Amino acid sequence: MKESLLLIQHKLAEIPEFQYIDKNWGQLQFEQPPVKFPVALIDFDEGKYQQVSGAWQDGVAIITVVLAIDRSRPTSYQSPGNDDSYYMFDLIKKVHEKLNTLQAGIFEGLYRVGVRRTYSNRSFEEYTLYYQSVFNEYE
Repeated sequence: MKESLLLIQHKLAEIPEFQYIDKNWGQLQFEQPPVKFPVALIDFDEGKYQQVSGAWQDGVAIITVVLAIDRSRPTSYQSPGNDDSYYMFDLIKKVHEKLNTLQAGIFEGLYRVGVRRTYSNRSFEEYTLYYQSVFNEYE
């Protein structure tokens, strides 16, 4: 799993807009998050494994990529630069282009299975992307 998360982190580093990319350990829960925006936070969310034979297991895992951008300036229709209101969707598209069908190591490919908007009272906008992959592990 570690190798998979590191590979995802390296692929996201190819997107120059990101100022901070890390494993998600709750950085956005702080009153003043210790990150620079835009940010991408990666983690393993859920996994289900079944025994194939001996020490061989197949699994299905969900990997999350949390994206957050700073929202400290006005973005209403009348504001100059109002196209910034939709900047998050540009980032989501770039992440998807890097991660969809990504294959390496023990996983057979990442496939997006969901996206969720997270609402908070903070000055940043946050979305979580969910990717699923099939893993093969031999212990």
